Formats: sequence, structure tokens, C-alpha cells
Amino acid sequence: MQNGEPFLNQLIGIKFARGVNVILKNKKKVNSPETSNVRIDNIFPFLNYKRFDENGYLVLPNRFEKGNYYADILSVEGKNLDALSHAERIELLTSWGNFNGQFLDDIQLISSKFPTNTELQQSYWGKKYATWRDRAANTSDELERGQCRIRMHLCMTYITQEQQIETKLYNYDFCMVFFANSVSKLKDRVRTAKELGMNSGNSGVNKATSAVILHDMTQSAKEEVLFKLNNPNAKMK
Repeated sequence: MQNGEPFLNQLIGIKFARGVNVILKNKKKVNSPETSNVRIDNIFPFLNYKRFDENGYLVLPNRFEKGNYYADILSVEGKNLDALSHAERIELLTSWGNFNGQFLDDIQLISSKFPTNTELQQSYWGKKYATWRDRAANTSDELERGQCRIRMHLCMTYITQEQQIETKLYNYDFCMVFFANSVSKLKDRVRTAKELGMNSGNSGVNKATSAVILHDMTQSAKEEVLFKLNNPNAKMK
């Protein structure tokens, strides 16, 4: 991975509380006109957002002049580096370098640990449990009732296992935050970042070696990220 160090060195990692990393990538000159409007010195103005607007963008206080500026949070699709060949890893790093060379606006990268969500699995085994419970209650066959109770016990075992996974196994989620001093500029920057992130590789559109694949997030998902950043020691549901 040493061939990628020049690109990776563009990122400055800053530890933010426990389990949260904020990476600042500031590209504009400090004295440029637009930078004075939207420059983010650190993560705290971002956390002190006012509200969400009708587009799902965060409305942030402008510390430099009257008015607001805006931010959007997009999720970053992870990469399975172990599945890539050496050549593909080099191309991925090259793609990331191309992306940084072409996308010149400031962004923030956030990585945070979130519990593994097993609600669907627990719901599935809960329904199975209810099915065997009802069958056991409605049968007069002792053998069948015994079999139902065995299956009920297995369902409860699986539910307990899923609950333990939620409390002990954490996933790393990655997000990218974009800023602008108007909604129209923010839309343009997000669209440009998506296009450049997918098409920055030498071999065209290849998800495995594209620099970054961005996905829109629901407002509730964005609120969860913000809650985690504001309350790094709290347990997520």
C-alpha cells in the first residue's frame, strides 16, 4: 500500500471523542471569498445545526456573515480490499488521488462505530416463536406439543444470540459531509462528487476501484449520525 501514501497523506485524521473519527480535508485558500462564507474550522459548527430544510439539508449558522449555509451528509460505500488484486488496489488509490485532484471543495469525512442491527432477524424468530406457541396451545397431541416447545426454545435461543450480537458487534459506518452557502451550490457539489467518485478510475466506471461511491441518506439516518457525534458514549438503538 506504500504506493498510495501520497494520496492518503492528503487526509488528516482527528480523533473526536470515543469511537468517532472526523477527517477534515480543506482545499480552498483561507482568503478566498467563498471560503470566508462556508469554511469549517472544526466539527462543532456542523453539530450546532439549526434544522433540516425541505430538501433534507442541514441549515447551519453562518459565523462569518448574516444568513445561513447548508450541509448534506451522504453515506460512503465500503470497499472489500481483501477481494481486490494488487493492480486493483493501486487503481483504487489512483482513483482516490484523481478524485481529490478534481473535486476542489471542502468536505468532511466521518467514521463512527454503530451497533449491528439485527431487528429483522429478531422479528423473524419472534414470529416463528409465536407460530409454535399457538400450535402448542391448540393441539391435544402431547408429542406435537413437545416438539413445538423444543422449537420455541430454539427460537428464543436465536433471539438471544441476535441480541448479544447487537451489544457486542459493531460496524464502522462512513459518511461524507458537503458544505455550501446556498442550496443550489450544495446540490451541484453533491452531484459532482457522485459523478467524480464513480468515474475517477483509469478504467472507467468500476465500482470496485472507483474512488468513492456515495449514497443519499434519509433524514432519520442523518439524525442518527448527528446524535452519535453529539453523544459519542451513548448506546445506539
